[in-house]
Amino acid sequence: MAGNRQLIQQNRKKRAYTKLAYRLYLPIMAAAVQLGGCSLAVPEAGSEVGGDRLIGAFITQEYLDLYDMESFFQDHARQLTGKTQLSHTDLAGYQTKLFASVQKNNSDSPFDWKVTFPGTEGICFFSPLWQDEYGGEYQGSVFDPMICEVDKVLHTTDEGESLELKGTIYQTPKAGSGEGLRFYLNPVYQTPQGDIYLTSGTGCSVRQADHEISEQEQMTSSLADERKLKENGKIKTEKSSVTVKLGVMYEVVKVTFCQMDAGHQVLKEETYDPKDVPDQLDTQPGTAYILSETEKISPSGKRMVTREVYENRGEGADQLESFQTMENGVALRREIAVKWKDS
Repeated sequence: MAGNRQLIQQNRKKRAYTKLAYRLYLPIMAAAVQLGGCSLAVPEAGSEVGGDRLIGAFITQEYLDLYDMESFFQDHARQLTGKTQLSHTDLAGYQTKLFASVQKNNSDSPFDWKVTFPGTEGICFFSPLWQDEYGGEYQGSVFDPMICEVDKVLHTTDEGESLELKGTIYQTPKAGSGEGLRFYLNPVYQTPQGDIYLTSGTGCSVRQADHEISEQEQMTSSLADERKLKENGKIKTEKSSVTVKLGVMYEVVKVTFCQMDAGHQVLKEETYDPKDVPDQLDTQPGTAYILSETEKISPSGKRMVTREVYENRGEGADQLESFQTMENGVALRREIAVKWKDS
């Protein structure tokens, strides 16, 4: 009987612990969206000499819970009350790391790598360091095709280096859902040994009010970090930042390429389902420019057409841009090589 009473008391304590954990954890989950609310988020890694470097972000549509809450409450449950609300700063020491699985495909260059994070789905947008066979160090790129309008800038001075990544993700609002669009910007780091991992990030959203979201609406979320390095007895500073815009793009339903001559006459017209757009477009002799038309449909069923003009400048290969709306609502950017033929 005494053993049974002890077991009952342990179970009661466990239930009370679980209720406390749940009550304190909910405000943190809500803050995960609000804190990122498209304001600057600054991780706290790398303030000391050495350490891991922020190399970009892994963008997800769902919040990644990587906090060891069980350990936190085991350490602090007695000091917490039902009125206490926790912040990310309180939990900093309980943030766990999700290490990437890297398939290098027999290449030392990140351009050829396939990087995934087990158990998650998202968009890679980071620039890891790598060394060639001669020991030279380079800043590579692991950018998924869902990242549009990419701008990568690397500054090098005697005082150190700075890496700036900028890009845009386009999402399609769901018809009749009333839901807004959101993503989470999860920081990605690289260790001095070359390992890549991520930590939990904050959210950014475009809210859908009573009116329909327009394609002009955008929100921005950013990360920034810096670390100190000692090189030949001198302290240098390495800074990293990543900025991602969340843009709205209506569902793409049809893509048309019109090959036009110098007199603005149609030489050839081809219409495709977005998923069937070819990787290469061969032009007719005498093609002066290509008119690209993209037909979209808004959540309310309104159709619209956007147009782009690509001129034949006689400078070799060109590329057209096309988009395909995927099942998760994210727009996949496609590049179509153009092979211009002589008149």
